[in-house]
Amino acid sequence: MRRLATIMSGVVVTSAAAVALSQMKDAGGAGKSAEPGVESLGWLAGAWVCDKAGERIEETWSPPSRGTIMGMCRIDQPGGRTLYEMMLIEADAGDTVMWLMHYTARLKPKHAEAMGFKLVKSADREAVFEHPTNDFPKRIVYQQQSPDAMTIRLEGEVRGKPAAEELAMKRVRR
Repeated sequence: MRRLATIMSGVVVTSAAAVALSQMKDAGGAGKSAEPGVESLGWLAGAWVCDKAGERIEETWSPPSRGTIMGMCRIDQPGGRTLYEMMLIEADAGDTVMWLMHYTARLKPKHAEAMGFKLVKSADREAVFEHPTNDFPKRIVYQQQSPDAMTIRLEGEVRGKPAAEELAMKRVRR
């Protein structure tokens, strides 16, 4: 009898917790994940390529896992030079941030530390990241047009003038 009472009280507590969590989600409380967030960017996952002006750009993203998305990019430039980029999207102090770090041959860092771009917009198949104090890019816009086509738009300033570059990426692997 005592065992049945313990089991029944556990069922009541579990049910009450489920109801409370459901109410918090409906009311926008702590049970609801912050939007925009890492999980909403799962559509980035896969391998993407773009051939443009003698460059080959390859970008690969992992699916979201434990609140992060990892990415890597290789830019094969004319003249045999290659630039590498590591990317991490994660929650940081209540925001969703994409951290970028550039490397040259032998993974020599181009900068002292990673640059953080805050996710300022996340809509259906679109993500906009900003780093307002960086010259170029200040904004990185990812837009997926179809399951196998995505545009990456880099916006900012070069030598004090507005500049933009658009990359038409094609999915090569999910």
